[in-house]
Amino acid sequence: MLNNEILNYAINKIEQVGTDAWFSLDADEFLPDQYKNKSLRKEKDILDVWFDSGSSAIALNQKYPNLKLPYDVYLEGNDQYRGWFNASMINSTIYSGISPYKQLVSHGMTTDEKGNKMSKSLGNGVDPIEFSNELGADILRLWVASTDFTDDQKIGKEIIKQISESYRKIRNTIRFILANLNDFNPQTDYQKTLSEVDMYSLANLTSFKNKVLQAYEELNFNLVYTLVMNYVTKNLSAFYLDFIKDILYINSKNDLRRRQVQTVLYEQFYCLIDVLRPILVHTVEEAYQNLNDNKVESVHLLDNREQNFVYDEQFINKWDKVMLLRDDVNKALEVNRENKIINKGFEAIVYIKLDQEYEYLKEIKDLSQIFIVNSIYFVDNIDNDFIRTNISSIKVEQKQGLKCQRCWQIFDNLVDDEICYNCNNVVKSL
Repeated sequence: MLNNEILNYAINKIEQVGTDAWFSLDADEFLPDQYKNKSLRKEKDILDVWFDSGSSAIALNQKYPNLKLPYDVYLEGNDQYRGWFNASMINSTIYSGISPYKQLVSHGMTTDEKGNKMSKSLGNGVDPIEFSNELGADILRLWVASTDFTDDQKIGKEIIKQISESYRKIRNTIRFILANLNDFNPQTDYQKTLSEVDMYSLANLTSFKNKVLQAYEELNFNLVYTLVMNYVTKNLSAFYLDFIKDILYINSKNDLRRRQVQTVLYEQFYCLIDVLRPILVHTVEEAYQNLNDNKVESVHLLDNREQNFVYDEQFINKWDKVMLLRDDVNKALEVNRENKIINKGFEAIVYIKLDQEYEYLKEIKDLSQIFIVNSIYFVDNIDNDFIRTNISSIKVEQKQGLKCQRCWQIFDNLVDDEICYNCNNVVKSL
C-alpha cells in the first residue's frame, strides 16, 4: 500500500526519529491513524539497487546549493553505464530537468599479466598498500599513468619491472640536472642570450610541454607517459644532456658557455617538474626541495612556469636537419666501431660531403662538440671509404695524437705531456 498520505506521514516520522528507526520500530509507527492495526508490514528491501547512489547529485545540491548542477565529471568503472551513471541521469532529470554531470569518465578493471581477473583464490592480486610500501607510491602512480585506463589494465612483476626502469630513467635525469645546477644562481647567472643549440633545446621543451598539458586536459594520461619517456630518453639523455657534459665538467665555473647551458638545464628542470607533478608527486617534491632557488613551502603550491620558447619555422627546420646529420654521423661512427677503426667517438675525425640541398649546414658552429667527435671537415669530393647515409656521405678516421688526462680529447701537443692548453688555462684559473 502506497499513497501520498502514507508517504508524507512516514517522511515526517523519519525526520523525527531517523532512518535507522525504519528497521527497529513497528510498522504502525509510520502510518496515519486510519491505517494502523491492519497488519501492514514494512518493506525492508531497498527500492532499487541504484536509487540511493543515483540520488547523490540531488542530495549534494540540496545540502550545498552553491555547487550548481551539472557537476564537472563522474568517475567510475565501465560497468556503471547501466548502473550509477544511468540512475543518476534518470533521477536528476526527473527531479530537476538537468543532467547531473557534464562529462563521464569510465575505467576498466585491473587484471594480472595474463589478463585474468584478480581474485584471492588465484592468489594473483596486488595490494596497493603493500606495493607502495615496497616500491614507493610514485612507481604505482607511474604504472597507472602508463595504462589506457579506459580498458582493463594489466599488472604483474614484469610490467612493474619495466615501469621501475622508466622511473629510474626519469629520476636519474632529474638528478643529473640538479647536480649541475648546484652552483647556479638564477638571479645572477641566468643568461638571456643563448647559442642556437640551446635555443633549439628550449624550442623542443615548449613543444613537448604544450603536448603534455593538452594530453592532461584530454585525460590522456598514457600519452603523457609516452611523451615524457620519449623526451627524457631522446631529447635530453641521448642528445642535449650528453654533449653538454664536457661544457659542464671541463669549462671554468663562471664560463659564459657553461652558464648558458645551466640556464637551459634550469628551464628543463621546471619543465619536468610541471609535467610530472600530477603523477610523481613525491619525487618532484624531493627534487624541488633540493633546488638551489628561492622556494615556496611545497612544489604543489606553484603554478606552472611560463615557458614559451618559440622560434621561427626556418630556424626549427634548420636544426631538425642538423639532427638528421647527427643521425648520419652516429651511423658512420657505429660502422667504424664495428670495423675497429675507432673505439670512441671523441677519437673520430669525420669528413662529410653534404647533399647539395643541405650545404647550409656547414655554417653551424661547434658541430664537433655537439656530435661528440674530435673534429669535422666538410669536403666536396669523396672516395670509396665514404659511407652513404641519409643526407650525406661520411668517412671516419682515427685521430692520432696525445690524450688530455682531464678532458680526454686527443691533441697533437699537450702541456707537460699531461693536459691540453684549454684545460691548463682552466686549471690555472682555479
